Amino acid sequence: MKQDNLSSYLILLVALVILVPFSLQSADGGDVQSGVIQIPLSANWQFRSTDCEDWLTAVVPGCVHTDLLAHGKIPDPFFGANEGVLQWIEKKDWEYRTVFEVDDRLLRMPRQELSFCGLDTYCDVYLNDKLILRADNMFRSWRRDCAGLLKKGQNTLRLLFHNPVAMAGTPEERFGYKLPEGHRVLTRKAAYHYGWDWGPRFVTSGVWRPVVVLGWEKARILDVRVRQPLVTEKLAHVAVECEVESAVRQRAELALQFVSPRRKRFESVCSCDLVPGSNTVRVKMTIPQPELWWSNGLGEANLYDVSARLTAGKDILDSKALTIGLRRIELVQEKDRSGTGFFFRLNGTPVFIKGANYIPQDSFTPRVGNDRYRRLLSDAADAGMNMVRVWGGGIYENDVFYDLCDQMGLLVWQDFMFANAMYPGDSEFLDNVKHEAIDNIKRLRNHPSIALWCGNNEIDEAWHNWGWKRFDNYSEDRQRKIRQDYIALFHQLLPSLVAVYDEDRSYWPSSPKFGR
Repeated sequence: MKQDNLSSYLILLVALVILVPFSLQSADGGDVQSGVIQIPLSANWQFRSTDCEDWLTAVVPGCVHTDLLAHGKIPDPFFGANEGVLQWIEKKDWEYRTVFEVDDRLLRMPRQELSFCGLDTYCDVYLNDKLILRADNMFRSWRRDCAGLLKKGQNTLRLLFHNPVAMAGTPEERFGYKLPEGHRVLTRKAAYHYGWDWGPRFVTSGVWRPVVVLGWEKARILDVRVRQPLVTEKLAHVAVECEVESAVRQRAELALQFVSPRRKRFESVCSCDLVPGSNTVRVKMTIPQPELWWSNGLGEANLYDVSARLTAGKDILDSKALTIGLRRIELVQEKDRSGTGFFFRLNGTPVFIKGANYIPQDSFTPRVGNDRYRRLLSDAADAGMNMVRVWGGGIYENDVFYDLCDQMGLLVWQDFMFANAMYPGDSEFLDNVKHEAIDNIKRLRNHPSIALWCGNNEIDEAWHNWGWKRFDNYSEDRQRKIRQDYIALFHQLLPSLVAVYDEDRSYWPSSPKFGR
């Protein structure tokens, strides 16, 4: 789902609003949306290595490599053999800081927090010299209550990024045995940063997605989920679930509006009794004669504008907006004389898939702007493709990627971010992955382009056919333990989360599923 119009800021590395240093936006500051204030922290950033006293200006979102390059401290990483001479960067700890101002209106808000959309990767966060977060996963978002820590006037935010290689350690140190590709499997970070057969090794650190200060009064909408239990050419039944966080016990109204591509409006209003903490408000709607979403080549990629507004009396508490497509996507597996089939059916029509594997467009992901996404995906659509597969060695892509796929009718085969390695199955690792998966399933599940969730890239194939069973002379007991960890992650945890948070879509454990 879109995160309050931050996606283009995220990709283009510029603020959504012109931020005057130490001032707030609008009349009172930030992005004022009813009872919610949002202030993107994009200005006044500096960085340094922890063994250096000099601070240099930094761009956020960004990473240490691009900041060093901007100051002429390193040569072009992609020229000649420069990859080799830049490996020192990953061996250092790096520090980022900014100063921002808070006024009385935000401080009067009962709820105040800092939201981090992406920290790469091991990061200690200090607000006014108080440790508020220890992050350890590039793919997760993080929220921290900062009421009582913010002060009127200038506030200092400092982020200490630890050397990811040293912080992770090795499977030998942690478990007493080696794992294939063990130098990266303990760290929840884009695998391709460690080098691949098609790309260099640049193990980055930095603030790779936006940081936002939030303040809110009575309630806010955390998430809007639109399920589609029935979609036909004659009608669509939709079930909307709004996740609402309330500060107090109160009576509220939730108003929903769907606007079709032809500007037909469908509305529903329901009353709800909110309790302090988390609330789920459910509304069902029927849309007659829906304008269906089709993949490229089969029809129009019709999109509906959806808005949700939460009110209490005359007060607007919060609102959210998103786009959806009404469609029914099915993974069909039917047995025949040759085995079991595997194809997708969209709105009852079998789809002949024509597509490609998508890898990140740059070693430094914040450099990829909207224009590059649009150009690449437009080329794919113009070539007649109707699906792209987001490869498990990269990142859960930025919102703009999925927005464009929705608009262009490109289905998405979405890998979870696991590739070409055997991963641990201990409770600490699985708990970290659980939160990562929930974050990204919830963020992406409203996109009509998402066709399938896939556990990993090539791991089943490697275990069965690349000799990984005999890696490091594994005993039968060791093979059994490593395989059990694999099953715990890819056959138990991830499919169970898809079943809870996106039950209308299918899950597939590995691509390819072992065999040739």
